[in-house]
Amino acid sequence: MSFDPKQPYNDLPLLPPSGDLETKPVLKRCIAVNKLKGAGDLIPNQAMLINATPHTLHAAAEAAERRVERGGIHRQSACEI
Repeated sequence: MSFDPKQPYNDLPLLPPSGDLETKPVLKRCIAVNKLKGAGDLIPNQAMLINATPHTLHAAAEAAERRVERGGIHRQSACEI
């Protein structure tokens, strides 16, 4: 079927959609995002936190790697946790 700009396309679905768009998982994620935004608004200098986060995660990963190298902890992937 080729496109013809003079021919209307009448096979579009009717509005509103028959399915429920606001499912429980979607609403729960919206609530979680709003809670995070509210918590972020309490921080006076959010840029400092955002800039420090990668360094903090890197330092934590290095510390975990040292513990694994010493044999104190069995290494687990993120999927196993």
